[in-house]
Parts: sequence; C-alpha cells; structure tokens
Amino acid sequence: LLEWLRDDNFTFLGMREFKYVGGEESGSLERADKPGLGILSDPDVLVLRRGTEAVTTTPEIRAFLHGPEPLIVTKANAKSLVHRRIYLDYVGVKTYTAKGALAGELRIVGLFTSTAYTRSVMKIPYLRSKAETIIAKSGFNPNDHSGKALINVLESYPRDEFFQVPVPVLRKHANAILGLVERPRIRALVRADQFDRFVSILVFVPRDRYDSVVREKIGAYLKTVFEGRLSAYYPAFPEGGLARVHFIIGRSGGKTPKIEQSTI
Repeated sequence: LLEWLRDDNFTFLGMREFKYVGGEESGSLERADKPGLGILSDPDVLVLRRGTEAVTTTPEIRAFLHGPEPLIVTKANAKSLVHRRIYLDYVGVKTYTAKGALAGELRIVGLFTSTAYTRSVMKIPYLRSKAETIIAKSGFNPNDHSGKALINVLESYPRDEFFQVPVPVLRKHANAILGLVERPRIRALVRADQFDRFVSILVFVPRDRYDSVVREKIGAYLKTVFEGRLSAYYPAFPEGGLARVHFIIGRSGGKTPKIEQSTI
C-alpha cells in the first residue's frame, strides 16, 4: 500500500512518529522525539479524537498494535484545508525494532487522489488483497454468475468504507448484499469505528419504497439508537431494485452501543 500511495495516489499532508511504551495489556503510544512533518509538525493537531478529547491508547488500539495487521486506514478528525474540504485520510503504519518487536506507529494523514475512487478494487493493492481473500473464501468461480455478482458487489461498495472495513466484516456485508440483490428488502449493515468515534451504516431500501422522507426517518432513528448525531449521508442507486444510503453517525463519548441486527 505504501508504494502505491507514493505513486501519486495520495496527497501527503502530515506525518508524525509515535513510540510504544509498556506491555501488551497496559502500554501506550507517546510522541517520539523526532518532529512531525507538515500539519503534524504542530503538536496541538489531534487527528484522532472523540469529541474534544484525544483518543488515548484504548484496549482496541492495543489489540491492533499487537495484532497481525501491519497498518490501519481510517478517517482523521481533522479536515483538509487544501483540495477538498473533507476529513483527512489516516494511515497508521506499525513500526518495529531490528529484532522484530513492536516499536510504535507512523501516522500519515492526507487525501486519497481520484484514482483511489475510480480504479477497480483489483488495481489497488490494499483493496485487491481484501477482495481476493473474500472471493477465495466464497468458493465462487470468479468467471461464473455468482463470482461475477460478488465482484460487482465489491466494486460498488463505498470506496472510503472499503479502505477502512476489516475483512471479516466486509465478507459478512458482501454476502448480505448478494442476498439483497436476489431478494430486495430493507437491511442495515453496521460497522462501528474501532476508536468509538462514529458508526458507519449501509442501509438498503427497495427503490419503490425510498424517498427523502424515508431517508430522514431512517437517519433520525439511527442517531437515536446509536446515541450520536447524523454527521453525513450518501445516497446511491446501484444497479437493481435497491437504493442505498451510507449513514455516518458521529459520537462524542463512551462505548458505541451494540444494537442487535434484529432490532435495526
């Protein structure tokens, strides 16, 4: 992924190095002595925060740092002041000592360029790896009807969400969407940000039942059950009989409520 970012697929706006201090259960990330670069040269710029509070080294962050994934992609809390007035993309890369022990994290913020949104997921290394894993586990032949349908689901999945979603969740969502293509109905697919800053919900509604009033009612319901605020929504009308709305429910504190699928 890092080589792909370097090849004009990412506008780098800031970088800061952190060191990991302590053990697996109680360790924390602290700023390294090296100065940051770009917008992260300012120590007061917080790219991960919940409300006005900086996100500390939570158990979820420790689990990521000590887990097998080498990096994480998510959204920063800071907005870009160049190109597009949107939330910055955040890439966290784990760093290691010469002996292979966890050393810390390199935080990179910036913006994915248009190629990240227009190219096939199979042409973007980080996304291709996710897609190939899901296709392989599905057991489908990529050249038959079911395999092509799955690939179409992955290609049309919201691209920012594709970068952020873990493979097990993406696989579950892709299988659910395949079922909706065959039998359109109302369905909500939920992913909570691992830093408890927001909840991402993909809501599918049969096209003949969807309008702006329905969208507003769904948004109001979601912000209530997830105890947050409606930060954004992105309607889309992929092929078939479904309308899709990607809701982002922002949260300011506390653990994200876990809502049963049957309740939503």
